Amino acid sequence: MPTATFDVKDLPARLDEMLALIAAGYEVVLADGGTARARLVAPSDSVSESRVGDLGAPRVLGLGAGMRIGGLGTGPGYWMADDFDAELPDSFWFGDE
Repeated sequence: MPTATFDVKDLPARLDEMLALIAAGYEVVLADGGTARARLVAPSDSVSESRVGDLGAPRVLGLGAGMRIGGLGTGPGYWMADDFDAELPDSFWFGDE
């Protein structure tokens, strides 16, 4: 993917040019003082305004259909063994002798 780099200060004046480059398949890098701060690319088909789950959550940019967001699932989302608090054998602490 070809790349074009612009200074952040040029963003307002050259936004149309940047959008045209992105539409043409370029990756636009926004730099501030020579340090890359953002990367702009055209969205893929899987990213286009998908809703997150059935929770009626707002549309989140950049989240495809298969991506997860912590805390939004139903149920506890974890499993714990019945003996999780059982005493560990001495061999665990001191190694096998």
